[in-house]
Amino acid sequence: AVAAFLEKEKLNQILDELDEACCLIAAIVHDIDHPGKSSAFLCNAGNDLALLYNDISVLESHHSALTFKLTLKEDRANIFKVRNG
Repeated sequence: AVAAFLEKEKLNQILDELDEACCLIAAIVHDIDHPGKSSAFLCNAGNDLALLYNDISVLESHHSALTFKLTLKEDRANIFKVRNG
């Protein structure tokens, strides 16, 4: 859906390539590794993620942390790694 929105003429007039890349990355990772349950459910169930994030914005914290963890990897999964050639 984000890719389709980015094709709209009004957005093309106000977003540069970096803005568009940021939008696409955010769309890709916004629910990365989602367990299919709500944060409230995880808190009430005593889930490990809820314990890790002290019952505060559990899924949002998890999605963010995992995204940053993946960007720090040294392998091909790191989309921010500068490649020569």
